[in-house]
Amino acid sequence: MIKQTSFPLRRDLGSQLLVLALAFVSLLVLVAVLFDLFARQRLQDEVSAANLALAQAIAQETNAMMDNALLTVAGLANYPAVQQAESEEMALLFQTMMVGRHDINLTYRLDDAGTMLFHYPIEPESTVGNDFSFRDYFQRALASREPLVSRGRISPTTNEPVATAVMPLWNEDNQFLGLVGTNMRLQSLSDTLAGIAVQYGDQAQYELFIVDHTGQMIAHSNVDQLLQDATAYLPDVVTAVLASDSGTIVGENIAGESY
Repeated sequence: MIKQTSFPLRRDLGSQLLVLALAFVSLLVLVAVLFDLFARQRLQDEVSAANLALAQAIAQETNAMMDNALLTVAGLANYPAVQQAESEEMALLFQTMMVGRHDINLTYRLDDAGTMLFHYPIEPESTVGNDFSFRDYFQRALASREPLVSRGRISPTTNEPVATAVMPLWNEDNQFLGLVGTNMRLQSLSDTLAGIAVQYGDQAQYELFIVDHTGQMIAHSNVDQLLQDATAYLPDVVTAVLASDSGTIVGENIAGESY
């Protein structure tokens, strides 16, 4: 009696084909997953590189603006009218300097006690006679011979967010005479960042900001964020920035949103 074995052989062949098909499909899935991971990583690297390049360009432009402001007040300090606090001469000098300077909204002279002696423009508000010795820039000027930049604040004279470039004034006898300063509009910096953010897409989803040495936002693509504490919003980023680190960071803000 002859036994037939064709069905087991067929079943074995079918099983082998099924295994091969599953292996092939699994390989395709693995390749697809690896390709997706590679593509995502490459895209993330490209976006990170583009963002870093943009940040470096903004930093260079901001540094150039700050350097220009510091050179301006250092130059003003050399004029006898400024050293001797002659109001009429300072009015003409400050007016001439500010022509075409939309980044500056106020130029002024404080005496050795921090009292406002003169500012230009003179109107519409006047703070002449007010004591500004409590300002951080005045306290720093008492121990400096070099120009410096203050932290951001709301100016009581113009009611605008500003940062001040300051030059301490000293005579030949090493006597402190006060300072000359220019208020830089932080709004103008923020307008620039807002324009860049719009070019990159939805401004609400693309944030650009500049922090000062205290971690305070002195410019932001959303002007409502001006003068806010950036360390409370993006602590990891600001900590790295204040440590003079550069690069890209992927993480979450305090609201749990990715950045």
